[in-house]
Amino acid sequence: MESVNELHIAGAARSQSRVIITTPGAFSGPVQKELTGDHQFGIVSLKKMDDASPVATLIQSTSDISVVGVVAGNNTGAFLALPTDALGTEYYVATYNIAPRVHRAKRGNEFIIIGTTQDTVVEVTLVGSARYEGETYANGSRVQITINRLDIARFVSKTDDLTGTHIIATQPIAVTSGSKCADVPVTSRYCDHLVEQMPPFHFWGSHFVTTPLAEREGGDIFRVMAGRNGTNVTINNEWHTVLNAGEFFERSVPSNVSWTITGSKPILVLQYSKGGSTDKTNADPSMMVVPALEQYFTEALFAPVDLSPDTSRLSSYLNIVLQCELIPYLNQNMFPVHPTIFQEFVSFNVSIAGRNMCSAHIRLNRGENHFFQFEELPDATLSLLRYGHAVGDIATSYGLPVGFSFNDNTCFDLSNNLLSVPRSWTNSPGTSGIPPIDSPRFPITKFDDTMDGLLLSEDKQPPDQSNILAIFLIIFIISLIIVTLLIGYVVILKRRIETLEVEKKKFISVPVTVGFDGYIGLDGSQIAHREYMTLNNSEEMWHLNNRRSDRSVFRGIHPRIPSAVIAHRYRRRRRAVSAAADNRVYKASRSESLRETLSS
Repeated sequence: MESVNELHIAGAARSQSRVIITTPGAFSGPVQKELTGDHQFGIVSLKKMDDASPVATLIQSTSDISVVGVVAGNNTGAFLALPTDALGTEYYVATYNIAPRVHRAKRGNEFIIIGTTQDTVVEVTLVGSARYEGETYANGSRVQITINRLDIARFVSKTDDLTGTHIIATQPIAVTSGSKCADVPVTSRYCDHLVEQMPPFHFWGSHFVTTPLAEREGGDIFRVMAGRNGTNVTINNEWHTVLNAGEFFERSVPSNVSWTITGSKPILVLQYSKGGSTDKTNADPSMMVVPALEQYFTEALFAPVDLSPDTSRLSSYLNIVLQCELIPYLNQNMFPVHPTIFQEFVSFNVSIAGRNMCSAHIRLNRGENHFFQFEELPDATLSLLRYGHAVGDIATSYGLPVGFSFNDNTCFDLSNNLLSVPRSWTNSPGTSGIPPIDSPRFPITKFDDTMDGLLLSEDKQPPDQSNILAIFLIIFIISLIIVTLLIGYVVILKRRIETLEVEKKKFISVPVTVGFDGYIGLDGSQIAHREYMTLNNSEEMWHLNNRRSDRSVFRGIHPRIPSAVIAHRYRRRRRAVSAAADNRVYKASRSESLRETLSS
């Protein structure tokens, strides 16, 4: 395979993302790339390296990103890079047959193993002959090597298809495989570069829906590979076959139908576009991994891939696969996808695992980011495959999945695991030193979108548990203080209310009716005859007298007159009444004297 010379990086964060790229021998030091804006995208060009001595590229980012490795030029290819926490310890290789007509200098099936941890022991069981570090190993050979972090192990064959080669390791590794220039099928013309980063076995699936490629009429080649012995494979619920570990079968599927493929155990499905001589398009072939239904995702953000030196002649497309009832809820760039695009491809509709699946093609505009999501359905999933080709003097092609949702398949029965070997460590040629691997040896992070792809990114370290505990403790203490203050405030407020209620009871308002003379009883009633105390005598002594209400001395007093004024007026009136009484007594005495005088 030719070396990757471009990295297409898309960011999903709202804020700025800082990406650090380290490639030994390609730069004097780490290269930093800043991704800003709502649609974060950047292209990093790598130094052209010797194909015989490839190097690993480490990509680290401050936020989730998606990375596509690109081999640009006349022989082009592209692949979706996987983050290190999606890597595994068991892989199978996928390449293609070598056509006799291809010049020997352009021939080559190969796979590359990249280490992520120091002192990683790797065992390779070859299907076909291959060369490694100047030595040729025959078909069926077991080669054991030890690699360190960012080390490269490269196996190349000039004659054989290496598909089905089995790789196991003591620590997570990355595996990339393909062909330098392959004719698909071998009887066609227009060879091209094939490349894919292989998913680890524990991320394989069991239910697949195939979709043809837009503007291609010659059909596509599909290969189905098994990872365990006794795997039953069914196509369209009609055709059946049984495969053992590393075995595969190949079928040509017409360009006007979709197929369903199911496996009783995890399987891998690869789609190869045919060379342009099969349909007179002069387009080149490509290879891509088909996602299983178990790996469909909820949303995706991706940027266009420009591979051709003349990008104006590159046509890019997207294949969409989802459940038919989800079509009204699918949005592209925040706008609904029109249902008519699916109505044009009714022949692609199939049923699998109790689901009705629909497919469609759409053409992608150059230089435009694309965002797909479901409205009001957070758990709905879909699959997206992007691909393209350019024809004419600069013929090229590419194909890759937009992303995966990595769901572990360890629920499958792995009792017939091939790796039943002793735990002793030996370096003897032809013997195995790898212990059985029944399940992944590292924590698996499950992804729901495609924003976590890295070519070989730094492992995302989990947060420190002690820090999390301290944060929770601080939050608990603050919450306890707030609750205590609120309780104290409520208690004080309640006591104040009770005090006010007690004070209120001391003031009782009694509704009364005041008569015309201004006198009322103690119970608020108006009576015609009452007793009252008075000082209407010269000796200023209290006397108890009777007085009728219709002979009042003065009327009721206005409630707003101050008490001092009332007392003053009362004294004045009493003096006036006393004087009047004295005058009446004096007049009565004179009248009595006058009557006595007249009578005499």
